[in-house]
Amino acid sequence: MAVGSVGEKLAPYDESDTFLSRDAGFTWEEVHKDAHLWEFGDSGSILVMVNDEQPTDLILFSTDEGLNWREYKFTNEKIRVRSIVTVPSDTSRRFILFGNYVGSPTSVAVHVDFSALTSLMCACFWPSLSYGSDVLTGLPLGKLDVEDPGHDDFEMWSPSEERAERCLFGRQVNKSPCLIPKLDCLHFIS
Repeated sequence: MAVGSVGEKLAPYDESDTFLSRDAGFTWEEVHKDAHLWEFGDSGSILVMVNDEQPTDLILFSTDEGLNWREYKFTNEKIRVRSIVTVPSDTSRRFILFGNYVGSPTSVAVHVDFSALTSLMCACFWPSLSYGSDVLTGLPLGKLDVEDPGHDDFEMWSPSEERAERCLFGRQVNKSPCLIPKLDCLHFIS
């Protein structure tokens, strides 16, 4: 995700919009008018964004790679959000919004927890990917079956799909594809 503009030069932040790429930056799609703060959670299975240019009581979230966005009202009194944080590894479904109430210099932190959206944790064991439970959370994991890919939890993806060029970011693209979980996760394995 990124904040930017379409044109010959980058527009100022307050004149920019919010974009998302699903193919490692090869193509971009505008997902919201105006600049928004954004963050990834649970290895990419949840994307969140919030308006940071004016007071708000809503956070937008997506569980399908930004194809659809839903609103969640996180407070009864609007705040001007200054930042969104989660754990550094982006493996949590919990976020903290930092900001301040309108007309108040006092800072506020709001905890937003999307853990109840699904009981499936985005994690994988390599090379023995199989159903089981995450050691730390006890949540069920996905299954990879290379002999019967129609009945597992992953799909193949390659950065060279739908592209005539053989290079990506100045390097020749490796022919071996990545595995993307079909479940509500985006944990890339190379």
